[in-house]
Amino acid sequence: MDPHARPAIRHVDHVSITGDWLVLEADGYSYEIGGIDPALTFKFLTACDGCSSTEEICRHEAIPADIAVAVIEACGDSGFIRPDLPARRALSADLFLEILRRRYAAWNSEMFSEPLWRFLPAGKASRSLVDGWLLESYHFIRGAAARLSYATSLCHEEKVMPYFLDTI
Repeated sequence: MDPHARPAIRHVDHVSITGDWLVLEADGYSYEIGGIDPALTFKFLTACDGCSSTEEICRHEAIPADIAVAVIEACGDSGFIRPDLPARRALSADLFLEILRRRYAAWNSEMFSEPLWRFLPAGKASRSLVDGWLLESYHFIRGAAARLSYATSLCHEEKVMPYFLDTI
């Protein structure tokens, strides 16, 4: 493994730890990584932003190099991680739009198929369902800034990142 390689993790929809396994869900697929401490695996993968080298990640996150190698090898065949992000290139507006359409289509389908979205507009939602929706909305709005910064940190396209950061 090249310690100067810049590993990049692809988009993740959901992460959980089940026993000794780190479970990552992306684009309808579930990836399970075992045999490596799931907390360290998650810590390493979270730092795989395509900008930092493996060596820098290990040093900054206090992760042993052998753990980094094992995680990269465990994820290698799935295409879940790129062991070395290629040099930056321009991203066309059409490609960026297509990426967003794919991601948001899956999220919207899952989210808006919940019974809540049929009951609320029909006026049939129970008081506790409305209260839960209001509580979730409150926390969503309060946490939006934190989620956006995380999404920005996972962005691997230097032409797109300024849009997340609103620096253009």
